[in-house]
Amino acid sequence: MATVTSLMTGIELKVIDSAAAVPDDGALSASYALPIKRSHLGGISIRITPTTSFTTLSLEIQFANNDVAAEYQTAYTSSVLAGELLTIAPLAARFLRIKKTSSTGGSGLVVGVVLS
Repeated sequence: MATVTSLMTGIELKVIDSAAAVPDDGALSASYALPIKRSHLGGISIRITPTTSFTTLSLEIQFANNDVAAEYQTAYTSSVLAGELLTIAPLAARFLRIKKTSSTGGSGLVVGVVLS
């Protein structure tokens, strides 16, 4: 099993930062652990920032209770070409990852996640 990084309230973590090249289609970010006790949180904010022009871009925000590939479920799919800032309400899940499902054109993408 890969190392899992814990997310902390108020600190944005870049889960995809393609300074050199866009991840391949189907590429997954690392898995990130969510705090077990987070009833005080307002949700999970995810900033998707294409740094160049894409013709198409699709990302999935996935959650799971255990860091097991078969357990991850897609909670949100983004296909906004200009970028997006979204907040997902608190979930019972314990792990988060981002999947880049597809893209054409473009050569740069940054995805940041912060617990609010």
